[in-house]
Amino acid sequence: AGTPLGIVTGSDGRSLDPLSEAGLLGHFDVVITAADAERRKPHPDGLLQAAKVLGVNPEQTAYVGDTVIDVQASRAAGMASIAVLTGAGDSARLSAAGPDRLTASVSRLPELLELA
Repeated sequence: AGTPLGIVTGSDGRSLDPLSEAGLLGHFDVVITAADAERRKPHPDGLLQAAKVLGVNPEQTAYVGDTVIDVQASRAAGMASIAVLTGAGDSARLSAAGPDRLTASVSRLPELLELA
């Protein structure tokens, strides 16, 4: 849809292997790993760095994650937070962290991001 996309991961990059193998990594305009950010999430450094590279205002950006730390980082960066239940976090903990949206599946992201 022409929307700039980025990945910010606390890993060294190995977590990106499934995206690469599926041929999806090329859809992302920037990838920030633990080696690229001064401090790891929940500090917002990586998220803010990605927003800067993408040329977008953090306030007009949504960060999608599957952990409480992801929600905390997005809040600290001034970004909207979308928590997804397909990863490490469970519904109770993610809800308690206070994301803007909570979804069971990444398939709902276009709708939640108003890209559908």
